[in-house]
Amino acid sequence: MEIASQSLAAILATWLGLTVVSRAPGERAPRVFAWVSLLLVAWSVAILVERTTGDPAVARNLNALEDVAAFLLPAAALHIILAFTAEGPYPIWQSGALVVAYAVGAAMGIQQILDPDHPWPRAWSRPGFPEWFWHGRGSASASLSSLCRFGWRPGRTRERVRTDRDATRHLLPW
Repeated sequence: MEIASQSLAAILATWLGLTVVSRAPGERAPRVFAWVSLLLVAWSVAILVERTTGDPAVARNLNALEDVAAFLLPAAALHIILAFTAEGPYPIWQSGALVVAYAVGAAMGIQQILDPDHPWPRAWSRPGFPEWFWHGRGSASASLSSLCRFGWRPGRTRERVRTDRDATRHLLPW
């Protein structure tokens, strides 16, 4: 079942990525979508070949490719969200969030290539939250993408409050 699902995912990601980027190769959103599709293809093909090969060296190398693609996918998700929602150049805080997300994903991928047997730290476990919340790959990137999707910016609430108070100051008797 896993082989069939990974094969289907690789075929669909290849087809969709090539279709979208071929229709508008000069625009930002189709190029980012093609990047996400490429990561999905690499991840699916790595899993597919890793499960079907009998050579341990090939399986180890493809496991590293799978991990790198998996660690970069949350940053790519943030990237596609920004590509579809931001018009023009990204503001500095969105660019910064994107750089941080890719840097974290790349650092985790490099660490997994250099030390593939390194265990996930159990110190991240917190009572009251399920294991997948703390050990899920890319939960920080997913949080960043949610914040950027809804237009969060530090200090924005204080600016609104300050503006509202100034606008209503003439109504106050004191």
